[in-house]
Amino acid sequence: MNIRKVFYLLLVALFFQGCAAFQSIHYGEEYSPPTHVENIQLFSYNPEKGYVELGQVTVFGVTHSNRIHMLGRLKEMAAEMGGDAVVLQERKTPLYTPKPIVGTVIKWQQEQL
Repeated sequence: MNIRKVFYLLLVALFFQGCAAFQSIHYGEEYSPPTHVENIQLFSYNPEKGYVELGQVTVFGVTHSNRIHMLGRLKEMAAEMGGDAVVLQERKTPLYTPKPIVGTVIKWQQEQL
């Protein structure tokens, strides 16, 4: 197999593998201890239960096919921030570009007795 074919095969493999970049922005100066990623809930609407916004997380993907991986990374970032859930936000992008997944990390307010 010549070098050119190997190069193109590697290039195609990288394209289909996809990768994701991410960023997080923490609101305020108070920090919550990390939570467990298994407990992070995802919402596509603002929940009625009382909460505090901890920050915003964004995951940028190369292809649409890695959305499950991107959502997993979003939950990991929310857990690191100490959140209980993520409220997903819809972002408008040009038709053929992959959409970033953006969410607001929230922490449930504790009931005061």
